[in-house]
Formats: sequence, structure tokens, C-alpha cells
Amino acid sequence: MNIDFKGDYKAKLNEIIDGLYENKSGMSRNQRIWAVQYYTDEYVRQTGERPESGALDRLATLILDDEIADKDRMKMRNNEYPIMSDDQQERRDREVASIKWAEEVGVDGKDHRPKTSKTVRSRERRFMSYREFTKVQPVITYNLREI
Repeated sequence: MNIDFKGDYKAKLNEIIDGLYENKSGMSRNQRIWAVQYYTDEYVRQTGERPESGALDRLATLILDDEIADKDRMKMRNNEYPIMSDDQQERRDREVASIKWAEEVGVDGKDHRPKTSKTVRSRERRFMSYREFTKVQPVITYNLREI
């Protein structure tokens, strides 16, 4: 396995990473770790530079492929150190209730916050505005023929 990082060596590394992704299903985690270590070491040895952050991110994701590909909705509960994909993180953020809401609303759906004068006044204001809106209003008529 002799790789030559000459010419456009960044493009060559990206080709190698693409190849690793194409063959990842046939590789165990240890094989993926070994391949990432090997190609990273060769890249640094031959170029004297570290790979760019995008390439390193792709290599790290390749190593963690088992965790990221795990679609189990309960992996946060079932795994000791779970790693979520971006889609799983977004779904979790949408579904998780805030702590403040959990403190204030009971399982019966009722608001159990202590009644303070501010909340009472706020409710009274809402009720008053509703009463004003729904009360019988005078009817104003216009005769457009006289205008």
C-alpha cells in the first residue's frame, strides 16, 4: 500500500477518503481506524503539513460511522456515550420540552405556577378585553341617500 502525495496532494487525499467511504461497509472499526491513521501519517510525512480540517472531519466521521449510522431513537438512553447525526440532533431539539415548561405545567396540562398579582392582573386584563369585545355594542346606521 504505497501512496504518493505528489502534485495536487490535497485532491489525492480527498480521492483516498472517497475510496474509504465507498468501501466502509466491508471494513471493521479497527480497519477504518488503521486506514485513517496510515493515510494521515503518510500525508504528514510526505507533505510536511497536516490535512485540512474538512478532510480530518471526514476521516473522523468515517471512524465513528457505526454510531452516526445508528438510527435507534433511544440511543441516547441505551448507549453510554451516544453520538447523534445532524438529523438526529435536530429531531431531538424539536422534541425535547424545556425545563421551564416542565416546571410550570403538570401532566394534566394545567398551569400550576403560583398565582401572583401580576398573573392575576394579566388574566383580568385579558378577560376584561374579551368582555369589552363581546358586549352588546350600539348599532350605528347611516343613510347613504341623504349624503
